[in-house]
Amino acid sequence: MVDAGRVDDAARRAAHGLRAAQGGGDAHAQCDALLASSLVAVELRDFATAALRAHETEVLAREQGLTDVTPWAVLAAVRVDRNIGEYGQALERLELLGEVVDSGAEDRLAFEYTNALSNVHLDMRRVETGRAHAEHALRLAQRQRESKLIALAQGNLSGHLADLGEQRMDAGDTVAGQDALDAAVRLAYQAIETAERAGLPGLNLSYLSNLGGMLVLLGRDDEALSVYARHRTLVESTGQMDTLAHAQYYQARLQQRAGRIDEALRLVDEALGCSATSRFTTVEPYLHQLASSLHESVGRFEPALSHFKQYHHALAKSNSAAAEQRSQVLAVRLQTQRALRQASVERERSDALRQHNGELQRRAEDLAREAMEDALTGLPNRRALDLRLQQMLEAASVANPCCVALLDIDHFKRVNDHFSHAVGDQVLQALAGVLNGALREGRDFVGRLGGEEFVLALSHTCLDKAVRTCERLRKAAMAHPWANIAPGLAVTVSLGVVELQPQAGVADALARADALLYRAKDLGRNRVCSGLADSA
Repeated sequence: MVDAGRVDDAARRAAHGLRAAQGGGDAHAQCDALLASSLVAVELRDFATAALRAHETEVLAREQGLTDVTPWAVLAAVRVDRNIGEYGQALERLELLGEVVDSGAEDRLAFEYTNALSNVHLDMRRVETGRAHAEHALRLAQRQRESKLIALAQGNLSGHLADLGEQRMDAGDTVAGQDALDAAVRLAYQAIETAERAGLPGLNLSYLSNLGGMLVLLGRDDEALSVYARHRTLVESTGQMDTLAHAQYYQARLQQRAGRIDEALRLVDEALGCSATSRFTTVEPYLHQLASSLHESVGRFEPALSHFKQYHHALAKSNSAAAEQRSQVLAVRLQTQRALRQASVERERSDALRQHNGELQRRAEDLAREAMEDALTGLPNRRALDLRLQQMLEAASVANPCCVALLDIDHFKRVNDHFSHAVGDQVLQALAGVLNGALREGRDFVGRLGGEEFVLALSHTCLDKAVRTCERLRKAAMAHPWANIAPGLAVTVSLGVVELQPQAGVADALARADALLYRAKDLGRNRVCSGLADSA
């Protein structure tokens, strides 16, 4: 139903299927229902629910030994990661999943994995690598002779070629850029034809909109207008308005190029109306930007200024919404791990208690949210850290070494003073995501000690290995695209790491780590100090 453009119907069907599956005893059916619910939640831009359903699927599959389901849960989590901008984490998940696929996965899983890998590389602007994976995905789809998969692969490869063409044109290589765009257009037409034969109007809405944009870039205006007319007809027949604003943006640019300013403004105003009711609002800032340019070109400076201000407001709102979505997903992932583990333990105790599992799970989730979470980052707070570090200390032994690290953002006061405290908050949230996504799920954890200080706890880890882990985290923090938050922003971190000594206690470990952190600061920051070898 999603591919057919009937997202609301799909949401109702998924909710009904999930209720029915949870009332039965078929674990496979429950997993299928959870995965369907995650897919629909992504389409509805409810990424917190999508992440929860993907995680529940993975836990249930692990509990029931459903090894064939786990890869699909990973792909569902990757879908969430891509939509909230956690591309590095998505790539890490796929790299781990690649071991399963390489060992002989069934064709459909191999296609979905390769297709997801191509899209993540495209998200990360690795166009050539992404194109290679997209071409492989198309070969896999053609081998299966399934129209839907072929249409998906053709559409995705068309998108990769279009991005490649834009990159080359921006670099001044006009001939190579036009060649890539021409190839993208031909493939887009093929994807549209394939999707039409397969009865997938939802895909065609997106493909027609993207094709129109390519034709605009190539200057094939009449052809682009014809494509947009087809798109408008399909929108009206399906009632799906989500891609209309994007299409009208490019149509307005066509009218601007032809000097028809009033018609361009009419299209922009209509597109802004569509954007206000759409689940996809990323085009809204650029509609205001275009409207400002159009008004300015004919000397209407007051509305031009108004739209220019609305452009910046919409851009800031979009960035804030994206940060909030990432924060919600991280919070859900942290909360559900403990809640679902507790529910699993309770289910194993007695068949007679199975009817109470729903309440037990809700109780566990409530407890996980109570005063144990840092409100800004969604990480465990100081109170939660004290409890969990004590548990780790009690479990530590010669056979099970554990390490603790203190991490501090270098010159964080400068970030707040130069860029604003709001940017500082976004830095803390982004760093929390980088750290949490790079640690071993279920073994390690990260929490916010306060201010710009974080605590990393590494179980089953000797000091030498902990130093390597901290060094990897230091490099990941330095390589994060901080300029996406604020132009010119760069962030590094310093760490002090020690091995837990059960006879000495948690306070002693934190004090020793703190002393090493200060040593890292004294040595110039952006380094790891451990008492072994200090690295930078």
